[in-house]
Amino acid sequence: MATEIDTEAVPAGLQGRRSRLHLDLAWAQAQAKNDMEAILHLQQAERGAPESIRYHTIARELVRELLKRSRKPTPALTAIATRAGVLA
Repeated sequence: MATEIDTEAVPAGLQGRRSRLHLDLAWAQAQAKNDMEAILHLQQAERGAPESIRYHTIARELVRELLKRSRKPTPALTAIATRAGVLA
């Protein structure tokens, strides 16, 4: 299962791949309606490679979807959305 992947096992020199893995896990969690888990993975992806949230189309669409589904977005989601350029 995706939740069993140890993202810390990815070598430090491969930050881009680790970030991409977190984006994929965020997408999977969002598909399963585990929005808080998705947000946590988005935060991890952003820590490793901030540009992955700002410029990756799928990441931005995922943030938009999470915002739409949320009655009251968490501060973490709002912050990610702002940094991704989804919220002005």
